[in-house]
Amino acid sequence: MKNNPVPEELRNLGTFRTKDAEALGISRQRLRNWLALGLLLDEARGVYQTADAEPGKYFQMGVLVARGVPFVVSLLSALRIHGLTTQLPSSLWITVPHGRHCPVGSGLHTVCCYQSEPAYSTGVLEMDLDGIKAKVYSPAKTVVDCFKFRRKIGLDVAMEALRDGWRKRAFTIPELDAMADVCRMRSTMRPYVEGLLS
Repeated sequence: MKNNPVPEELRNLGTFRTKDAEALGISRQRLRNWLALGLLLDEARGVYQTADAEPGKYFQMGVLVARGVPFVVSLLSALRIHGLTTQLPSSLWITVPHGRHCPVGSGLHTVCCYQSEPAYSTGVLEMDLDGIKAKVYSPAKTVVDCFKFRRKIGLDVAMEALRDGWRKRAFTIPELDAMADVCRMRSTMRPYVEGLLS
């Protein structure tokens, strides 16, 4: 939009929270005025984006990060980030701690899985994805999770991830075994890993 009064510093954030605006000296009343004028979009409670911004491919992730939702990018979305699948997920696949609710909101298309400790917090990488700092499971943990949730994503996807990850040297067998032990998947995965190495 021409002559958009929303400051450049705020526009450059992509998605932002009320506290991000306040840190720049912008009041809540001004945010409400910009919303009323259609210059801002309220993407989720307390999370905004300028109306003329192009949503990036990690937009949904940015909304969840801005809302402070505890989650780790997992399964199909993590495979895509690591380049270990031909799948093109239309939803953001995330894992949340067991007992938490799956985040919902306008514009959010998430598929949630639940894990308890220590599986939830093991194998987590902090990644910068187009300026969004998010937690993503490592390739080894993601492959193990694919076997753990094979009824949800399909055994063929898990097999593809295992083969691609090994071919691209995304993980070592000891790394895979360590993640499988934490997730109690070692015996389930053993024949597939042995087949990979034979």
